[in-house]
This record gives sequence, C-alpha cells and structure tokens, in this order.
Amino acid sequence: MIKLITKLKKKLRKYKIFKKIVKYREKRHTRKEFLKEYKYFYEYYDMPKLTIQKKEYKMLLNIHALEKGMLNKNMRPFGVEKVNELIKLYKEVNNDSFACSLTIGLLKAYVDVYEKNGWTSKDEYIKAKNFINNYLDKESKNAGTYVLNKKEILKNSEIDYLSFLSSRHSVRSFKDIPLKKEDIEKAIKMAIMSPSACNRQMCKIWHILSKDKVEILKKSLSGLGNFNLDNNIDFFVITFDMNNCLFTSDRHDGRFNAGLIAMNFVNGLHSLGIGSCLLQFGNYLDDEVELKKVIGIPNNERIAIVIGAGYYDEEVKVTYSIRKNINDIYFEK
Repeated sequence: MIKLITKLKKKLRKYKIFKKIVKYREKRHTRKEFLKEYKYFYEYYDMPKLTIQKKEYKMLLNIHALEKGMLNKNMRPFGVEKVNELIKLYKEVNNDSFACSLTIGLLKAYVDVYEKNGWTSKDEYIKAKNFINNYLDKESKNAGTYVLNKKEILKNSEIDYLSFLSSRHSVRSFKDIPLKKEDIEKAIKMAIMSPSACNRQMCKIWHILSKDKVEILKKSLSGLGNFNLDNNIDFFVITFDMNNCLFTSDRHDGRFNAGLIAMNFVNGLHSLGIGSCLLQFGNYLDDEVELKKVIGIPNNERIAIVIGAGYYDEEVKVTYSIRKNINDIYFEK
C-alpha cells in the first residue's frame, strides 16, 4: 500500500496542478506557523502583569543604560527615571538574583559618581544613597565603569587567531568517552564572555545527560545522518528566554544572542581539544513545545540551536567547506 502511494505521488508530481496544490498547502502552512510564532512572542511581550523574570530583565536594561551614562566625557546629572525605576523594581523583586546584586553594585557606583562631581544635593543622589544604606548587608557585584589601558587590552592579542579559527571544523565523529565536567565549565566560562543585548544575558546552555532524553532529542534533530552515533556524543541545547522581550525590536535578539554564545562556546570547546557540530533547530513550534516538556526546559525559553560535541579522535574526516573570498562578502560604499 505504501509503495503504491509513493508511486502515485511520483506520477502526480509531473502535473502542474498538483505542484500548485502542494505550493498552496505549503504557503498556508507557513502562514499558520508564522502566526503561532507571533502569538508566542506576544504572550511574553505583552504580559499584563510583569513576572519576576521580566522585572529582572528590566533591571538589567536600566543598569546597562546607567553604566553607559557613566561613560559620558562631558558628564552632567543623569538617569533620574532609570534610578527610580531600578529602586522600585528591586523592592518588588528583592531576592538574591544576579540582577539584584548587580543593582546594588550599580547604585553604589552611581552614588560615587555624584559624590565625585559634587551633586550630592540632587534628589536622585539622596534616593540612591538612602537605598544603599538600607541594603548594606546585601551582596553586590561590580558595576559602573573602570579604566582599561591599551597594554592590558593587547597583552593576549598576539595569538594567531585566524589559524586557530581555521583549524576548527564541524566534526561528526568523536572519541567514545564523555566530556569532563571541568572542560565543559571552562568552555562555558568562555561562552559567558559573549556580548549580549544591553548585557541582559538571556541565553542558557542545557547539557542533556539523561540517555532517554538524548534519544528523544536525537529523534527531533535533522542533520544527524553522517554522525557516528555509536560513539558517545554530548548534546547541548542553547535557549533564549522570551521574558527578555521588553520591546518589539527584541523579537530578533534571542536568536542573535544565542548565535553569539554558541560560537564562543564551540570555539572554547575547540581550544580544549573538543570537536563539535552546530545543529540547526527549525522544528515546528508545537514540536518544540513538546520537546521542551519532555526534556524539562521551561516553556518561556525557545530552543535556538543544538550542539553535538566530543573529544577529537587522533584522526577525523571533515568536509572542506571552503569559504567565500573577502570580495564576496566585504563591500565599501
């Protein structure tokens, strides 16, 4: 029966009317999928009540705006609204999160700037100073600005970075041993150094360790056809948090930032003798929601990309994957 249907489909493909029907169905399905994506985005963008997570992202946004204000060479009193909102959000959240400890550090730096410039009679200074005095027992992280000299910037720049990047290839066969935790953590530290939109750091790296969950993940991935699945492969799922969406313009930030952190992560793995392959994740939204439920990833996070990794074998076959010439991608106008 299946063979008969396959033969029938092959015959029908010859007819233009059949091609038009298929194209129409694809168009309809694509429109439906885009509508689902829009609804998913808007659900987190237009929350009537701000969640704790969303408030923390707003705090990080305000912190970064105030830090940029401190870079101004011709500084004058600044950030009144940002300081007020930051203090308000802190009091509403008031936990031991990264955003809260960074808020304390930022307001300390803000108070220092005002004191150095003699602006201590300003309402925003008094409000920030009183706030800091009330939360002296709370942990704070470094925030604000500091001076970096050129020697310090360039002291690690003499490595042949082009050769290092050129030596990395997508690898689909690895040694049959699991990755060491210390190597993974070192690579993640490198990934964390990736820039992110307004330092909101909305991405996460999920290391899938459960064999059952790995099998489910593998079934959802395309591009595993040439992998040596008999040997050990460590799978990492890169996600971005939809709570980060504070403006319509944020609709692209998640995937963009996931790309940055994924590239730093695989380069970090490469520097430790670990090969990797970036696996595109373009599954339908319903499939993604189901997969996240099974793996245990919160629904407010979107899967951007999956990475398969493992220690390099002594020899490994890779594709040439020749890159375009500079003139093909660089233009001056």
